Amino acid sequence: MNLSLTPSFPVRGRAGNFLLWGDTMRVAFSDAFLTGHPDIDGEHLEIFEIINAVADAIAEREFEKCENLVSSFLNVCRDHFRHEEEILAEVNFPRLEEHASFHADLLEKGQNIRLLCKRQVDPSQLDNCFTEMVKFFLEDVVRGDLDFVSFLQHKGVVPIRPEYPVRPDI
Repeated sequence: MNLSLTPSFPVRGRAGNFLLWGDTMRVAFSDAFLTGHPDIDGEHLEIFEIINAVADAIAEREFEKCENLVSSFLNVCRDHFRHEEEILAEVNFPRLEEHASFHADLLEKGQNIRLLCKRQVDPSQLDNCFTEMVKFFLEDVVRGDLDFVSFLQHKGVVPIRPEYPVRPDI
């Protein structure tokens, strides 16, 4: 499920690869974001789509819509984190407490992103909001979720992928 689009103009940002479509900055979804768990991956895709909807709202100068989407982003993330923690509890993930704490820290950062977006009405400043949302997403997927992928593989919950080798030390 590689959702990367061929960009009209790729831009390397601090948080990853962005795509510039006209005046709209978007982030490309990658197979690297997939954990192998259909529920978690589906929720990641939903979060990703909200991020790009924020980019569209910024480009269209629909600031109220942008603010509503950021609130939706946080609600979806909160539900996703809760669901992910339930999945990890079911398989006795040994670092669940640390992972839940990581999620709580991310949600606190998310509230700061929401406030940042709410205070800004200049599209050039709102790009910072978009960038922060992308960093939030990447931090969850790359720093947080990839920690448990090997464990889920070891337990037989998700298929083994060569890019995420099963670690016997888990």
